[in-house]
Amino acid sequence: MEDSDLSLKLDRLEEERVAALSGVFRPLILLFYWFFPKACDDPAIMQGLLSGIDPSLRYKPASHISKNVFVSTKMFRNEISRYKGCNLITGKIGATDVGFSMAHAEEKCKREITDSKGRKRTEVYYATVFCGVIFSADFNKNITGLTAVRSGLFARSNVKLENPVFNKFFSVESSDQIEARYILTPSLMERLVEARKKFGAISLSFNGGRVFLALPMPYNSFDLKARSPATVHSQAEILRARLKSIIGLVDDLDLNTRIWTKK
Repeated sequence: MEDSDLSLKLDRLEEERVAALSGVFRPLILLFYWFFPKACDDPAIMQGLLSGIDPSLRYKPASHISKNVFVSTKMFRNEISRYKGCNLITGKIGATDVGFSMAHAEEKCKREITDSKGRKRTEVYYATVFCGVIFSADFNKNITGLTAVRSGLFARSNVKLENPVFNKFFSVESSDQIEARYILTPSLMERLVEARKKFGAISLSFNGGRVFLALPMPYNSFDLKARSPATVHSQAEILRARLKSIIGLVDDLDLNTRIWTKK
């Protein structure tokens, strides 16, 4: 779908919904939009935005990167007790197969509570381990081990690399130190430092021939947060920019360069 076609679709959507607000039902409909902002969402708008970025991209709002895949990446060492996701997007950018979705992972925790009478009890609660986008892409090198790149100086590490700026932000743990250095070239380390500037405290995993990235952001980052039809278009433009930034990781990390054995 061309950008002009998408704009026409959005304009027609605005006109139809603004017209619906006229008349005696206007107060009731306004209240409906206020309390149920998801009514302004439209999967066709999301698909239109994605098609404008790359025709191969497909949107499945009820699907997501699975818990098993999330756990297998070893980006987070916590035991995941609750997990949910949505907004799966898949496609092929150049030579690189990609897929990403929202995810919210939590671990089960316990704490001791003392009431006003001095009685103690154990309370169970859930703490967020990660909330944001899980991005998965075909990696451009053949790898057999697992290398996890975690944000923070105090994460477990058994690989020390020669880039002091990279080491300031990331800790590396690998099943194969030689392969970890084969993966984390000086160029890729510099690219990851730049990606961190864009997305914040990212974590990565290289496993099973793929690279996974955890990009922290609010769980509703793919929603059209419009409170009224008049704001649908502006929200769609913000969402378009966010999607392009995530999909742009293929170029940011130079994943389409296939000078190694992998085709």
